[in-house]
Amino acid sequence: MDYIKDPKLKIPGTKKLFSGIKDETEARNLWAYLRQFGRDGQPK
Repeated sequence: MDYIKDPKLKIPGTKKLFSGIKDETEARNLWAYLRQFGRDGQPK
């Protein structure tokens, strides 16, 4: 969740363009969506 909100804080020096999702509700919704899938990308 911390990474979703501020990737540069969790991984200093990253060059990824994702600037994070500052809105708490949007971040929680994304996290809930991602938790539906296993490490292999398949639905749990």
